[in-house]
Amino acid sequence: MSEIDVRFFQKVGAQTRLADGSESQDRCDGTGAKVVTAAHGSYAEAVLRGNVNIVSNPVTGIAMGTALSTTPPIAVWNPLGSGVVLSILKTTVAYLSGTLSYGVINYGTVIQATEPSGGTALVPKNARSGRSRGLGRAYTGSTQTAATVLYTPYSFGPEAATTALGITIATDYVDGLVMIDPGYVFVMESTSAGAGTTPLCIMGIAWEEITV
Repeated sequence: MSEIDVRFFQKVGAQTRLADGSESQDRCDGTGAKVVTAAHGSYAEAVLRGNVNIVSNPVTGIAMGTALSTTPPIAVWNPLGSGVVLSILKTTVAYLSGTLSYGVINYGTVIQATEPSGGTALVPKNARSGRSRGLGRAYTGSTQTAATVLYTPYSFGPEAATTALGITIATDYVDGLVMIDPGYVFVMESTSAGAGTTPLCIMGIAWEEITV
């Protein structure tokens, strides 16, 4: 295709919404430069298609734990045979009450062919309001078949539960770095030097479900 033909097919201005399977064309701005800027937020496409789910502990909070165990404070399970992988997008830990001990928050996984037992089942919400939740399931305090296997840690940072310092919310944009296959759980759990004084936090996990 000649340079003239290419310029002919590069349109200036917004295009109408396109249906799946239809063909699109590149677009130029008023100076002739190709438009490559993002039109929406990072997760807009996945959320628009109803593929993103979010879950958190109840507002009453939960102890984050002091060691990797078989009963983590929050776990997301991908049922065997689901046909999707759970791509972890973001995690959040918000301080609620009590005194925290020094330590870190860990990501981990466990092979889990059957649903975790006991504890409390949490109800994930679809990130697009009006859509049904996906296939991933979540729990707090449930029992796994084995202790969590460490992936990687992250932390609140050098902060404490005092008026002088305060504690900011801890957010990690995992952005798909960790993907959970069917028959596995994804876990967030603290390891620390001590138990603190009745520390309570609220943990949240957001993931995209990708068909495999």
